Order: sequence, then C-alpha cells, then structure tokens
Amino acid sequence: MNMTRTRSRFAWLVLPLMLVASIASAQTMEIEIGYRWLDLDGSESMYRSQINERDGFILRAFTMTSVSDSAIADRYKITASDLGSTPAGMFRIEAAREGSYLLRIGYHTADAYSAIPGFANPLLSQGVIPGQHTFDRSRSTFDADLEFIPGRKFSPFIGYTYHQTNGPGTTTYFVGQDEFRLVSDLDDTDQEIRAGANFNLGRVYGQVTQGWRDFSGRETFSLDAGEASGNNVVPILGRNITITSFSRDSRTDVSSPFTNAFVVGDVHSRVKLIGSFVHASAETDGIEDESLTGSFVSFPLGRFFSGLNENVGSRADNTTWRGEGRAEISIRDGIDFIAGYRREHREVSGAAFITSMFIDTITFSGADRSNIEEIINTENVLEREEDTLSAMVSARAMGPFALRAGYSESNRDVTITPDLEEVVIGGGNGGTFERKIRTFDTTGTFSKKGFTLGATWRHDTADEPIFRTDFDDRDRIRIRASYARPMFSIGATAEEIDQQGVNLDNNIQQYSGDITFTPIPALQLRASAGKFDVDSNVSYRRPENFVIENSIYAEQGTSYEGGLTFFRAPFTLDVNGGRFENEGTTPFNVDRFRTRLVYDFLARAGIAAEWSRDEYREGLATFGDFDSTRYGIFLRFRP
Repeated sequence: MNMTRTRSRFAWLVLPLMLVASIASAQTMEIEIGYRWLDLDGSESMYRSQINERDGFILRAFTMTSVSDSAIADRYKITASDLGSTPAGMFRIEAAREGSYLLRIGYHTADAYSAIPGFANPLLSQGVIPGQHTFDRSRSTFDADLEFIPGRKFSPFIGYTYHQTNGPGTTTYFVGQDEFRLVSDLDDTDQEIRAGANFNLGRVYGQVTQGWRDFSGRETFSLDAGEASGNNVVPILGRNITITSFSRDSRTDVSSPFTNAFVVGDVHSRVKLIGSFVHASAETDGIEDESLTGSFVSFPLGRFFSGLNENVGSRADNTTWRGEGRAEISIRDGIDFIAGYRREHREVSGAAFITSMFIDTITFSGADRSNIEEIINTENVLEREEDTLSAMVSARAMGPFALRAGYSESNRDVTITPDLEEVVIGGGNGGTFERKIRTFDTTGTFSKKGFTLGATWRHDTADEPIFRTDFDDRDRIRIRASYARPMFSIGATAEEIDQQGVNLDNNIQQYSGDITFTPIPALQLRASAGKFDVDSNVSYRRPENFVIENSIYAEQGTSYEGGLTFFRAPFTLDVNGGRFENEGTTPFNVDRFRTRLVYDFLARAGIAAEWSRDEYREGLATFGDFDSTRYGIFLRFRP
C-alpha cells in the first residue's frame, strides 16, 4: 500500500474538520488521535492479507455536534473513525435546517490486499512466495444525499454516489501448453445519480426513486519480469514453450437506469397494505485486445505457432424487475396474519465476436508455415420468471410463549437459449425448465424469569433442478437457550445447515456457549467457546475431457475467547484474548490478544494505550506463519 497516498488522503479529510471546528458557534466535540507502531516477524503477505494494520498516524475517533442560529444550518454533526494508516476508515457530515433541508455526506475508504503464499501457487514446493494470484487495491466511496423540506407531505430529494477502485495485481494466463505470470493494473469507476420524493398523505405514504448508474472499467496486463519460461520448463514435442512479449487491454462500460418505488396504505386500524416495484436495465459493452509472441504448441490446431493476436467485442443486456404486494392484518392484539405475492422477471442476453489470429504456424511435421484465423460469433439468452406466494401467522400474546409460522411457494420458469458455438454435452443444454420451491419457516420462543429458549426451523424443498448446484432439500435448525440474572448471564447455541442436491452435499454444524459475570459494577468478565464442522462435496465436469470428478472440502474448528472490562474513574481497562484452531483441508491456528487502557487525567482530556498481538500458524507449511505486535498511543480531548 502506498503510504504517501494514504497520508495525503488522511490530511485532506482532517482539514475540513479543523475548519468547521473553528467556526462553530456552539458545539460538543470529542477527538482521539495518535500513532501506532508495528513489529512484524514472518510472512508480511499473509499478515497484510488478514489484518493490514500499519505504522502511522490514526484519527481513531472524532465526533462534533453543533446547534446555532446560522442562516445556513441550525444543526450539524460530524463523525469520523479510523482514518490514516488503517485498512478502512470513514468520514460523515450531517447538516440540517428545520423545515428547509437535510444534507448527508459520507466518505469511506478501504484497502483490499491478498498475497496468500499457498493460494493457486503451483511453485510453492520450490519456495516461490507469494503466490501467482495477488492484488493490492484501494476503494473509495463518496455519498451525498439532499432532502428538501423533510417531514412535509411531499419531500423531494437528490443523491449522488461515486466509487473508485484501483491498484495493481498479478494473475496467470494459459497459452500454448504453458502458464505464464502477468502483472495487471485496474482502474474502475462507478457513478450513480438519483432523484425522487418521499410523500406522506396521512394514511398513505411511500417513496419513489429514479436513478442512473454508469460503470467504466479498464484493466491492462503485461508479462511479469523474469517469467518468459512459464511454469512448465519441460519441452512439449521437443520445443521449449516460452513467451517474449504479452499485452492485453480490457475495457468495460455499463449503463443502467433503475426505478424503485414503494407505497404503504393504512386502510384500516388493523389492516395495512404494502406495495413495491423495482426495475433495472443494464447495457454492457466490452472490448479486449490481446497480442503475444513466443514459441507455443496448440493441440486443437495440431501446430506450433509463434504469435497470437485476439480481438473480442461483446455486449450484454440484463433487464430485471420485481413487483410485490403484501397485506398485514392484525386479527387481535398480539396476533397478526401476513400474506403476500411477488413476481420477479430477469432476462439476460449476450453476444461476443472473437477473432483469433495464430501467426506463423507450423504443423508438427514441420510443414505449411502460415497464419490461421479463427472466428467465433456467439449469442446466448436466459429468461427467468418467478412467482412467489407467502403467508405467515405471528402470535406474540400467549403468555411466556411466542410463535411465528410461515409458508411460501415459488414457481420458476427458466428458458435457456445457448449458441451452437458453445461447448455442449449431449447435443445441447437449452430449453424451457420449470422448478417449484416450497418453504416452511417456524420460530418459537419461551421466556420467563430470566430464562429464554428459542428455536428456528426452516425447510426448503424443490423438484426438478435447473442449474448444476440447485438443491433438492435444504434444512436449517437453530436452538438458543439463555439465562440472565443481575450478576451473570449464560447461553448456548446450536445450529445445523444441511443441503442436498443432484451434484452437491453440504453440511454445516456450529455449537457455541458464552458466559458473562459482573461481580461488581466496575468489573465484567466474559468467556465463550465454539465449535464448527463443515463438509462439502460438489461434483464437476473437467472441461478438457468431460470426466466427472468430486470437489471435497472439510473443516473442523474450535474457538476460545475471554476478556474483562474494568472501569473506575479515571481508568478504563479492556482485555481480550482468543484462540482459533482449524483442522481439515486447510489447517491453521490463530492466537489473538487485545488490550486497551484509558486514563482521563483531566475532566476533558486523557490518554489511551493499545497493545495487540496476533500469531498465525499453518499446519501443512510455514510459508504463511507470522507474529505481529502493534502498539498505539492516543490522545483524547473533549473541549
């Protein structure tokens, strides 16, 4: 991560805070700012992929409110947290003038980093670290919403959102019977403009929004330094597979207008009707240019070749809409009946025109040096409609008991029209398919004299599957019991999710328990433990030979956590620690400890000290192991 970029971003956010603070006529303000140090031993790439907290200044927290008689705003509130050398932070302003407007402005920033040594790394046994699939991206989001004359019968509003994601990465590319590592640079921009109105006519109220989204993305690729030989150093048919140059430029543009609306009508003291509608239509255009040179082999062509130029032009249209109506009827106090109907429609169509020019080809026998052009023109369509009927009864006035039970039924109609150019099995995969899904959902609770017992069961069953991983039966059971008294509370939770289908078998089990003990008002002790067990088996078809194989994934983990909080003015102490152990496909252990001590040496000023330690160990290798210790000193002010 570029620290200059991070600190510059931090400075630009602090300046508005200082400016507003200096002109406020009446305000309350709290601020905590300081510096953190990092001591890291082991894999930096794994540490940054998991935690990514670094050395540097941090605005830990900032809150300021003001009430004034200004003609611009009679009240505002500013909040900020974790700005600086942190993986994520936020800044928000809210300003208003009674009966005139309400303005909300927000800024969020997040860093996404991944360089896991063992992920998709065929060269791990040779000590190549990190893996060949990495990224170091930053994402920033700006939001602004302005509502006029809030609280009136008719309140129009406008809004704007801006997202930007950029940064480098690495990936691999298979060509000519070898795999080569590439470096990439991503620059994506997403903007949204929206306008609408809230309305409140007494018994009828709701909102209408019309918006427009535009996405523009570009990613460029080039050959990484020293990667000309690829991952496979063994000659193919007596020829060394090498690459001397590579370039790819991918550009994507998306335009998507959307409409959202909902209305609520209190038609009777015991009857409420709710209706909603959502519509979006996205048009996508993509262009990709690629060229490479080297020494390659193509078995489908039965030739050697020394270069490839490829151009791709594609488009896609995605139209979706959803309409829903619901009635909420109060049969008597504490007993409600809710019924609804929803229709969803989605139509996705896409086409691509691909031109591939294989340069300077030679047959395996060494004859017929020429260029070969391959042209693919495909168009695919998927259309889906789904109708859902639902009904639910909620009873809350049964003494210590409460019960909710519901049933829904969804009918899906899916039409798939694949292009003949697509690779298919058994002559084609298109056609019209129907699928029905029934859902039973029940929740019950019993609560008396501090004891609470709750249970939830949801059962989904379906008939004919349409897609490869569609389920036949799915069950989710969750039970929670707790007991609370003034000095302590204790609880236990058990949950199981089981999903079965033609090509999949998934089972997840989780168990946990927690206890909190408060012997005196100034001290609270807490502890928890948990266990989970995951088994997943999904069958898939290998694309090169259509052989069916199974992807098996299994994990078993346990967690232990404990901590205490002590408060006696002017001191506050928080201590937390835990251990997580995982066995199965990816065994690893994590130990984490956190301590924070606050000393308010004045009524409006204090100091906070933080200490954190993380230890990560992998069971199969040590490439990703790390020990990290972080120290922080922060000043607190309440002027």
